[in-house]
Amino acid sequence: DAMAELAAWPCDVVLNGMTGSVGLAPTLSALQAGRTLALALPGRIGWELRLVVQGGLRILERIEAIDYDVFERRPVLRTRDWVVLGWRALRMNQDELATGGPRSPIE
Repeated sequence: DAMAELAAWPCDVVLNGMTGSVGLAPTLSALQAGRTLALALPGRIGWELRLVVQGGLRILERIEAIDYDVFERRPVLRTRDWVVLGWRALRMNQDELATGGPRSPIE
C-alpha cells in the first residue's frame, strides 16, 4: 500500500487524516518506524517510547476490534492492557534481535 510506505519514510512528524480501515495501514507503518528509534535510545526515554509505540499498537487493535467505529464506541485501555503493553515493551528487544526486524501484533 502506497500510503503505508509513505508513512514509514524518515521524517519528524507523521499526520494521518484517513479514517476507517484505510487509515490503519499507514498508522501501523508509522508506529513500526518509531520502534527503531525507541530501541536505539538508551534508558528511560527509550522505555517511554517503547510504551508509546506499544500503546498505539494496542489502540489500533481495539479500533480494529470495534470495526473502526470510534465515534460510537471509543477504544479504551484497561488494566489488563497496561500489563500487555509492559510485556510487549519488554519483549521488543528480544523480538527485534530474534527476527531481525519489528513485528506487528496486528496481523
